Amino acid sequence: MPPTIIKNDPLFLKIRENIHKFKEDIMKDANEKLKIWKEKNQKGGKKMKEIISKTKIKREKGFLYYTGTDKDGNLTICRTKMARGGKGKKKKGAKK
Repeated sequence: MPPTIIKNDPLFLKIRENIHKFKEDIMKDANEKLKIWKEKNQKGGKKMKEIISKTKIKREKGFLYYTGTDKDGNLTICRTKMARGGKGKKKKGAKK
């Protein structure tokens, strides 16, 4: 039979007080971390990107555009046709 807990027992009260204090400390720490996270990730805060230059390149449908550099370190803007999924080509004379 488990021991009975007396609510007015000093040991029980001390344990309960310690648990309550521990819970408050954890919540305080979590709230501080949440506040820091919100400050870092809020809109209008520190921006992750920086626009260096703008171009007036007209984008065409079906192409993927990306930037890079050449051997001399000059900025290049490249494009490639987007790959589209589809049926594979059947070989002539293929048997199933």
